[in-house]
Amino acid sequence: MLSYAFQVLEQNNYEYIAKEDFENVESLFAEILRLGVTKLLKQGLYHEYVMSLEELNTLRGKINMPDTIRYKSQHRNLLSCEVDDYTVNNIYNQIIKSTLLYLLAHENVKKEQKIKIKRIIPYLSNVDVVDFKTIHWTNLRYHRNNQTYMMLLSICKFIIQKQLLTTDSGANHLLTYSENSYMYRLFERFVRVYYQKHYPEFNADSEKIKWDITENSNGIEMLPEMLSDITLHYKNRLFIIDTKYYSKIFQSQYNKKTFHSNNLYQLFAYVINKAQENSSLDVEGMLLYAQTTDEIVPKNEMIICGHKMKVATLNLNTPFNGIKQQLDDYAAEFIKM
Repeated sequence: MLSYAFQVLEQNNYEYIAKEDFENVESLFAEILRLGVTKLLKQGLYHEYVMSLEELNTLRGKINMPDTIRYKSQHRNLLSCEVDDYTVNNIYNQIIKSTLLYLLAHENVKKEQKIKIKRIIPYLSNVDVVDFKTIHWTNLRYHRNNQTYMMLLSICKFIIQKQLLTTDSGANHLLTYSENSYMYRLFERFVRVYYQKHYPEFNADSEKIKWDITENSNGIEMLPEMLSDITLHYKNRLFIIDTKYYSKIFQSQYNKKTFHSNNLYQLFAYVINKAQENSSLDVEGMLLYAQTTDEIVPKNEMIICGHKMKVATLNLNTPFNGIKQQLDDYAAEFIKM
């Protein structure tokens, strides 16, 4: 899934990964990180001002009065100074180095990959190792100078927190969905890029949908933007796919399971407004969930206001040929509709 997602980011360094057969996610992640860090080293590691306390004979930076007074009381002729150093030894590089060292010790990473990673480590000699438990992921901030770190640190987070999969009693489970996680974006990109690559006739892309607004309407500037995850075109038909990555597909109230209402309302709004925009199109919609361990695996089809709506899943806990077959089946159903 990640190998497809990286293609949409137009990172040419990663193109060959899609052709490689990786036996496990650790090997895939190790290769992506190795390539990414190699590129970072060529561009230059991100520097950041990091404050540290130093014991000095002369003033440098800002004096720390409490510690300096304590030194005087101990008859130590030193100053405690708060010094800002412009350094590569910041949390961003520390996470990357610590993750690489973790992969070096991981049994699933191939020997030849470890050899390549070991060649990178000396270039990070001025970077400290960080304790994974102390990382505050929500405090990481990205801007123009470090935006190239965003995806690599997401990979580090997947490795450290086992964000992709966790094993419980021999079965693979999706972890709890988080708005701060990139998994839902990767899932969306994977499905979109798959159809772009294998079904060019669909013109698969994310598409902005206009609201069907009557004249003289007020407050239209307050309306939220409607942007589909994936829109497929075929002849006079249009298929809007909204991908979802949750730990639970259903919401439960009074012992009754139903689909997440917001998800269904959102897709319905996309379909209705798109149909009004072009009356010659036969517009359909599908909520596509990453399959979880729920006892009920939805495969529902219904007609709402004259439009076919589906709720289906994609089982990611299977070899890629199985994932491919599922996506091909949905494409075949769309063509036959």
